[in-house]
Amino acid sequence: MKRYTVAGIAATIILAVPGAALATSFTIDEPLHTPGPLSAPWVASGSVTPFVVLDSETPSTALRLTDANNSQTGFALYDEAVSIHRGIDITFHESQWGGTGADGIVFFVKDGADTSTSPGALGGSLGFAPYISGGSTTDGLSGALLGIGLDAHGNFSQSTSDGTGCTNRFHRGGGNTIVVRGPGQDHEGYCLLADSYHLAHNGMKPLWNGYTSRAAASRVVRIVIDPASASDPRVLVYYEKKLVIDIPLPHAFNGVEDVKVGFTAGTGGLNNNHDVWGLSAEAAPPKATDEKLAYTGASETATNVALALGIIATIAAVALRPRRRARP
Repeated sequence: MKRYTVAGIAATIILAVPGAALATSFTIDEPLHTPGPLSAPWVASGSVTPFVVLDSETPSTALRLTDANNSQTGFALYDEAVSIHRGIDITFHESQWGGTGADGIVFFVKDGADTSTSPGALGGSLGFAPYISGGSTTDGLSGALLGIGLDAHGNFSQSTSDGTGCTNRFHRGGGNTIVVRGPGQDHEGYCLLADSYHLAHNGMKPLWNGYTSRAAASRVVRIVIDPASASDPRVLVYYEKKLVIDIPLPHAFNGVEDVKVGFTAGTGGLNNNHDVWGLSAEAAPPKATDEKLAYTGASETATNVALALGIIATIAAVALRPRRRARP
């Protein structure tokens, strides 16, 4: 007769509890306020290496992706894969200031299985997209799934940052825009996913307006990425607490188990200090219509776990009960 241990039966029951496998959660809390080089799990690279500055600005510390010099790229990757099964809800602060007005910052999401730690092209490609012009090609960010561009100067939406295979279906916009680009590898893809959102035309504070302090240019950005399993998965971008972008989740997220997140920035013939701080991320809040599909709530999880533990206790009691010997 095949024997089963109590531990083996317990593991089987827990895995069989409805929603237990979907209860994956995570939290990233990175204020980025310790001056100096980034520590693990962060990885920094680029033509300049991002680090946390300490100065007399407000706030007094921030991750400096590039300083106010021309022709730079900065890349900062949180090199720890997180589950995408419940989506991601990200918030951070950014500031573009102290220079001559270019180019911008990208918050990116890449495939968690990709091990590259290098940015894409400098200048208007913002370290995320490739640069293709006049027979010259620089590859984009490897494993890219999504790039939210905070484009002060206006070149991130232009065709020189398109990879091969893109079609001009969206309004490209100009400076002080929010631009969303999609999946890409090497010099293929990285296409626009929506019209550029022009901040000034919509009564929003610009990313760049000759700012000479970090505080003056400080903006808060929130990005919500639904799980691919949702009935209508979306990418939502909030700028200064206002929803400015609402688009379908790229199909490339289907089948991706884990992702990594980070920031890139670029300067070209013009420049800025590109600073970020106050990064936080967690699993996305569930859609009301998708609670059973995309998320197991805390109360249901507690009920299921309690039920499983009760069954385990019963099995253990039976297994450990002394057996009576048969009479001779």
